[in-house]
Amino acid sequence: MTVAWLSNDCWQINAYQERYAMSADARQPLLLIPGWSCDARIFDSFLPGLAQHFVVYTADLIEAPDEYSFTQLCDQLAQLFFQHISQPAILFGWSLGGNIAVEMAVKQPNYVAALQLLACTPQFVASDSLPAAMPAATFNSFKQLFARDAVRGLRRFDQLQLHGLSDELGNISALAEALRYYRELQQAKPIMPLASAQTRQSCLRRGLDFLAEMNQLDAWQALAAQSVRISYLLAENDALVNVELANQLAGLTAAAPIPIVAKRLVGANHLSFLTHTAEIYQQLLTLQQQCQLPLAADKVRVAQSFSKAASRYDAAAKVQKRVASRLLSSLQASLDKLPNLASPRIVDAGCGTGYWTAQLAAISPKVTGVDFADGMLRYAKAHYPQVAHWLCDDLEHMQLVPGQTDIIFSSLAVQWCESLTPLLQHWYQLLAPGGQVFIATLGPKTLQELNQSFQQLDKLPHVNQFLTFQQIQAQLASSPFTVMAAEQYLEHDYYADVLELMHDLKNIGAQTVVHNQQPKPLNKTKLVALREAYQSFAQADGQLPASYDVIYLQLQKPA
Repeated sequence: MTVAWLSNDCWQINAYQERYAMSADARQPLLLIPGWSCDARIFDSFLPGLAQHFVVYTADLIEAPDEYSFTQLCDQLAQLFFQHISQPAILFGWSLGGNIAVEMAVKQPNYVAALQLLACTPQFVASDSLPAAMPAATFNSFKQLFARDAVRGLRRFDQLQLHGLSDELGNISALAEALRYYRELQQAKPIMPLASAQTRQSCLRRGLDFLAEMNQLDAWQALAAQSVRISYLLAENDALVNVELANQLAGLTAAAPIPIVAKRLVGANHLSFLTHTAEIYQQLLTLQQQCQLPLAADKVRVAQSFSKAASRYDAAAKVQKRVASRLLSSLQASLDKLPNLASPRIVDAGCGTGYWTAQLAAISPKVTGVDFADGMLRYAKAHYPQVAHWLCDDLEHMQLVPGQTDIIFSSLAVQWCESLTPLLQHWYQLLAPGGQVFIATLGPKTLQELNQSFQQLDKLPHVNQFLTFQQIQAQLASSPFTVMAAEQYLEHDYYADVLELMHDLKNIGAQTVVHNQQPKPLNKTKLVALREAYQSFAQADGQLPASYDVIYLQLQKPA
């Protein structure tokens, strides 16, 4: 079941809401756009399987004003959809819907993760550039039939859609019955209930005009050149879109950074998403995986450590809570000076268990928690249902829409990044003009007592080495941000025994040492030596300090 979500003068976007089929782990937006003469209900049986892996939306054209060109209609859909999603979407376009998806991607490629085009062609009518498309005489004959008698024209179109299905791979009569039922539903409950039959037929005629004039060859090549992934599926027995187009189009983009991937669906016809569902699901999942950037090996180990520590983290993270609380106070003080920013769009970058994401949600409902440790996110989703959006991603490559974030809050997370420079460049693109970044990170004096004690045992790295304040300042100087504040100070925690400290580090997942081979576990002799070495730092009351070299940054993107 889908429900109306967004609409404007031309389009309605529907959100899939069938709870039994939806997965709480799905985060990739997927927009399905139907072809000529069909509304999004044609996809109904196709959606439950998709909802296991995607956040599913469908698009319906509800009005096509005469003064709007094809490009303008596509712009209306792009503006409506892209401003309401938290990360770039995969656009699934079937037939004419594929041309709409291409137009959206050309205009706003940063909002598009990839395109899945099915039974679509950049030119519906054949030309010298694309001779495998439909002959002009055939298309014009159908267009004239529809102009004389829309009912007969639509019946002929459905015959062409059904044509070519192999009896070995699908039941033709069942598909015909499903299509007949769909057309009856369209007639009984039109998507444009207030529009007259004449108005609805006018929209269909305009759609045929768009197909007659369609020429997107340059657009398809441009998208491939811009590294936009395009997966292209054609049905072997499609009577409307010639399968031979696959070879012609693949050749046009062979030299592009990411050439168009063209595949044939054996034994399929124009309605292949109803008969070759499993193959199309798999293609979409492959496309989704290709859009995800893999974590570096060090980050994988760090993510695994934090995932294992999710259930124990909050109880052990004493210093981490004090640091985040101070950072949150800075954010709140800044917002108090911006009364016009009532509900800022906030990203908690490195959200961990979600404790502070929930605090941010009390400031604004428009909060997204991001972390690269999937175990942390599972914990966060289970414990903080008031936060609507979670994203498992690398902080240096967050799949969020550029220019649509007001505040990035990041407490004790960016120290796991190799360099601030690419991170800041990425975050700068994500922020809206005037947007701000609040960072708490760690410097090289972090756990200095533990580091010096270990150095008396061996020369292996047992403590992570982080950027110095001076190195961070140098990287900030070359960034486009305005530095609003930058300060450094030491936080301390205290323990009765060094093993208690190491136990806490394990409980918060911070025991992993990056960039080097992991040291071997301590034997009894080394453990005794470590305890003796750490005693040299004991305070007057016998407590052992653990230092945290905290660096606070407040940055702003120029308005």
